[in-house]
Amino acid sequence: MNFITKYVMKGRLLMLKNFRSRNKILLALTLGLQFLLSGCDKSMFILFDPKGPVSRGEINSIFFTTGMILLVVIPVLILLVVFSVKYRASNERKDYSPEWAHNNKLEIVWWTIPIIIIVVLAILTINTSKDLDPKKSIANPGEKVMRIQVVSLNWKWLFMYPEQKIATVNFLEIPKDVPVVFDITSDAPMNSFLIPNLAGQIYSMPGMVSNLNIRAEEVGEYKGVSANYTGEKYSHMNFKVKTDTLENFEKWVGDVRSSSQALSLDAYNLLSKDGLTEPLNYAHFQDKLFESIVNKYMMPQKGINITQDGRNAFDPVPGLKDLDKDMNKDMNKDKDKDKDMDMDMDMNKDKDMSKDMSKDMSNDMNKDMDKDMDKDKDLIHKERE
Repeated sequence: MNFITKYVMKGRLLMLKNFRSRNKILLALTLGLQFLLSGCDKSMFILFDPKGPVSRGEINSIFFTTGMILLVVIPVLILLVVFSVKYRASNERKDYSPEWAHNNKLEIVWWTIPIIIIVVLAILTINTSKDLDPKKSIANPGEKVMRIQVVSLNWKWLFMYPEQKIATVNFLEIPKDVPVVFDITSDAPMNSFLIPNLAGQIYSMPGMVSNLNIRAEEVGEYKGVSANYTGEKYSHMNFKVKTDTLENFEKWVGDVRSSSQALSLDAYNLLSKDGLTEPLNYAHFQDKLFESIVNKYMMPQKGINITQDGRNAFDPVPGLKDLDKDMNKDMNKDKDKDKDMDMDMDMNKDKDMSKDMSKDMSNDMNKDMDKDMDKDKDLIHKERE
């Protein structure tokens, strides 16, 4: 009975081990299948779904660079398996060469290939850096460009359309196949503006303006995010991007203009406070608001200061240019007078110097004549003697 009991227990242990190993295999297969099927969800691989020329150029650069890296990684992994099998301890047929230290052919191979890869990647980096420069315009000659002003706040995004005179919060709509230029700044800690389907990230910084050129080639809805940590609500700092036909875009602009809400200076000061908010639309916004937001970090004054006539307090006051011109003219006249006075003084100095020189010369001549006369007297006196 003891023998049978031990045998049954061993059988159960073997079955349990086999069951656990099978579970591990099934778990690995499930995770792998889940990873592959997750590709069906575009939000999981948003970077690999370009919808514009800029994002397409970026993903092509990533794929090409990855391919060049795999030219090195894959052979190394294959050789790792080959060497592990060939030179295992149980392989009695393996070559034993303890004195081997150098091979010219192998040296040429493993130095030439990396050099070629580095040169190719260097050329690619230089070309893509020029072609995908965020400031580089992607508009065709004569094509009209739309400009949008972007301000990052805590924890929301403000979009102002200067041509349409409207503003939105946490919602961006642009027309399809129209080049768009973003002027991006920040009225909060430094942030990063990112629409993965359309372009790469670019920083928004207080007191500075960053530019980003994009073009949406398809109608759709995309996700915009903050790609830089800015505090506790950072993960909620997202915005919706919608691309539509030009006709539907103009219709949307008309709908926003029909709203009664306006982005006045008081409304902006309230909006700029830390916190979350739902998407908002403004029928119009304060003139030169974007310029004031940028300038307030470059001047000693604090806060946004806009005069009643709509002029930015940091702008030149009307009439100052004419006043500056008059002041410059007076300064030039004074300089000319000073020059004339200096010339007169120099001429008087020269006259005085010439007088002094003439006096000295006359004195010297008189002295010489006196000496000559004294010599002549002495000679006459000697002759008489």
